[in-house]
Amino acid sequence: MQVYKGLTLMYIPRKNKIKKNIVIQRSSVTAQEVDSSVVDISGTEISYTPEANSSKVVYEFKIQFHNDPDRHNNLFYELQKDSGSGYSPLGKGYLVNNVYQFVYGQNVIEGYFILDSWSGSNDLKLTGKTYDNQREMTLHEDEAGNHFDPIIKVYSLM
Repeated sequence: MQVYKGLTLMYIPRKNKIKKNIVIQRSSVTAQEVDSSVVDISGTEISYTPEANSSKVVYEFKIQFHNDPDRHNNLFYELQKDSGSGYSPLGKGYLVNNVYQFVYGQNVIEGYFILDSWSGSNDLKLTGKTYDNQREMTLHEDEAGNHFDPIIKVYSLM
């Protein structure tokens, strides 16, 4: 306990979730132009078996992009899971709209999805598409043509 200006303060530790079974993947891929057709985002597919008794699984990602060939970009990306009979969307909570308009440039899309844990191995991947063919973009490189592999990190929370 500490005393501060006449008040007694007690430190209460937070219960942090423990990360286990961390898998990091950096796949070598080529630049990928994305238009209004749904495509698998190269280098984002990963097989994962959660730690026994885990409560959640976290899928983190980092992907470079630049806004060529179009100035305005509007990327919809979605996490999908294959439980053995083909990939399927996980619902609206796993679909994101990334808007990058009125600029010529580049950026990094990074984020994470938190899933309920499962038993056994499952495959996860990101798919993506633009709003229309006037909002196309290029993944895995910057506007100078420098290459950046996507980075995927998956782990269990206990």
